[in-house]
Amino acid sequence: MLPLEPIAEFWNPQRRKCYYWERRLLLESFQKLCRHAQKGDLLDVGCGRKPYHALFADRISSYWGVDYPVTMKGSYRSSTQADAFANCLQLPFQDHSFDTVLNTQVLEHVPDPQKLIAEMSRVLKPGGVLILSAPMTWPLHEEPYDFYRYTTYGLKSLLNANQLRVIEEIQRGGTILTLAQVLIDAEVGGHKTGGPLWKAYSNLLCLTLNTLAPCIEKLHFNRRLCLGISLAAVKETNPQKS
Repeated sequence: MLPLEPIAEFWNPQRRKCYYWERRLLLESFQKLCRHAQKGDLLDVGCGRKPYHALFADRISSYWGVDYPVTMKGSYRSSTQADAFANCLQLPFQDHSFDTVLNTQVLEHVPDPQKLIAEMSRVLKPGGVLILSAPMTWPLHEEPYDFYRYTTYGLKSLLNANQLRVIEEIQRGGTILTLAQVLIDAEVGGHKTGGPLWKAYSNLLCLTLNTLAPCIEKLHFNRRLCLGISLAAVKETNPQKS
């Protein structure tokens, strides 16, 4: 579980933090994908504290958030900014209610991802856009509600089965950066705050690996491993029958 930090920290992650590249690459991916948001109503499924609200505000008419109290206990707890509370496998909205649906780092936390994709497609208007991110490589978090990891092919299979066609895809990091992020989390992320020596050690480790990893990756980029995938997919207005 990523620690509960101020929204300002969410938008400007510090290089000495163990989750630096995960947070930064997520933000960068949505800064690119937000251009696909449709003018009209947006639904953030698993919205937490709506950290991406400002990113979409000038592109939409309204921003709605739904969250699930059971899983909130392991993440944002009572600080959620949800407008409605529900199990995301049974969204309390009518068919074709939203022009854009946003779903960030939620798909791994539901026992039936196919059902979640189907529900988001159901409430999305034809021609509307789903903007989604999911992890491929990340340690256990928000236990026991941590079920899956996803490749680009797995995501596309889920989306295509529900009338959703990918129009832009972003791979978050390559092999070197991913290994560095996992190493940092394994060494630092699972530990409670220690004394001054531990804090100095963890800060130095994070600063060193977070700085060196992208430099090495530029020299030797390999796409076989990544932190995750962010994408935008349009709901087909006339889906082809198989």
